[in-house]
Amino acid sequence: MSAGMLSGYRVLGFDLETTGFDYRSDRIVQFALIGSDVDGSHINLQSLVDPRVSIPPSTTQVHGITDDDVRGVGGFNQHVADI
Repeated sequence: MSAGMLSGYRVLGFDLETTGFDYRSDRIVQFALIGSDVDGSHINLQSLVDPRVSIPPSTTQVHGITDDDVRGVGGFNQHVADI
């Protein structure tokens, strides 16, 4: 694929880490956006998110994020404007 093929477009990759695998009940603990804007500038936004529930040890084994890591960093609603 040519490097110029996507020039002039905003291209984003989006990643989430959560408290588990059930989209109906589990919560976001980290988000990341990476890509490039229409002018070619880099986009790199990432943040931990306090899910307001305990992160299960089995999930911490997957992504390495603990309750202590997210304590006091704000809930998802506090990060929406940045996204």
